[in-house]
Amino acid sequence: MQITRRDFVRIGAGGITVSLLCGDLLKADPAVEGGPPRMLVVLQMTGGNDALNTFIPYTDSIYRSVRPTLAIADKDILKVSDRIGFNPALGPLVPLYQGGKFTFVNNCGFPSLDRSHFRCRDVWQTGIELPGPAPRGTRGWLGRYADLYLGEGATAVTTFAVDGRAPVGLVSDSIAGTTITGPDAFATSTDLVVDPDDPDRDRYKSALLEIYGQQRSSTTLELVRTRGIAAFQAVDLFKRLGPQSLNAYPTTSLGKSLELVARIAAAGIGTALIWISLEGFDTHGLQPQTQTNLLGDIAGSLAAFQQDITTRGLSRNLLVLGWSEFGRRIAENGFRGTEHGKAGSVFLLGDNVKGGVYYGGQPDLSHPDDGDVPTQIDFRSVYWTIIQDWFQRDPLPVLSKPYENLGFLQHASGRVRLVRH
Repeated sequence: MQITRRDFVRIGAGGITVSLLCGDLLKADPAVEGGPPRMLVVLQMTGGNDALNTFIPYTDSIYRSVRPTLAIADKDILKVSDRIGFNPALGPLVPLYQGGKFTFVNNCGFPSLDRSHFRCRDVWQTGIELPGPAPRGTRGWLGRYADLYLGEGATAVTTFAVDGRAPVGLVSDSIAGTTITGPDAFATSTDLVVDPDDPDRDRYKSALLEIYGQQRSSTTLELVRTRGIAAFQAVDLFKRLGPQSLNAYPTTSLGKSLELVARIAAAGIGTALIWISLEGFDTHGLQPQTQTNLLGDIAGSLAAFQQDITTRGLSRNLLVLGWSEFGRRIAENGFRGTEHGKAGSVFLLGDNVKGGVYYGGQPDLSHPDDGDVPTQIDFRSVYWTIIQDWFQRDPLPVLSKPYENLGFLQHASGRVRLVRH
């Protein structure tokens, strides 16, 4: 059996997956010199979120005319400006928007967007417009960032994901990464030895560490060996998690995942990049019920998270980016749903966000792109802005060509495209 160095080996311990470590196992680097490390939390809304019913262009008559059953009633829209309103399920985020800590960017996409879930996810995760799905082993945009800027002192949890599989966006040549299948993975197991009462537990663990400590000539065995060491290290690091939150999170997987993120940040264990995936946004039918539940989960979980990290004194060190692989079509279908579209919206949450305004302009429903919202903002401009203004690094080596700085972060540079109240 041939195993490539970017393959993932499933290890017991409650669904923990640890990526291969190339080079030194222990390296690190705070993202910004001379200050506390900054963390980016990526929330992937898998399936294609309907942006038009998330951030609603309620003054556009076309919105209502082509969505006779899906358009949100005017009385229910949370109007944050004279042209755009929030879905009513996003109520917990309105105070954060008004307080300047939450914003969104409309009309995001890329030139060759083709409405394919698999290809579009890979383009968003890699930042590369390949003709099809990304070949196995293609580095993600954050993987390239990590290779360039997180080389010193990286641990097995420098990058971390809560997902059913290791996300392409974090695939790296040189940086360790840990993926857990769900937020309860560490609640059920605090060690790779399952039974803590086993009298032979310590001897068994010592034997495993001795085996993993011996370098192997076989590429496959060396892969397994380094993964084993990394798995033990990840579990040991997570034993240092910060205390449980005093704030109430939703008891959903997303709520639990974000609470875990807050505890990771409080522990100061060197985590810089975190990826969380939330499924269910492919709303071909019965969209109102499904999207309301999903957006309500996001809003409640993010509001609890922001309150938690503020209480912990960590809020200036964390930024959340939410994205989906595409938006939905402008018109509804015959099943109280929408089909795959093109341009959509991303959102950002954090103390350093220049919120209370939104970016990218209004969705242009009067000039559709084959029935879809036309792209006006290349999504890589969002990445460029984050790398340049949040991490204070040079984005060019990561993204290979220059993109616009959108100006949605404090002390940003470049041309700003925003819409004020």
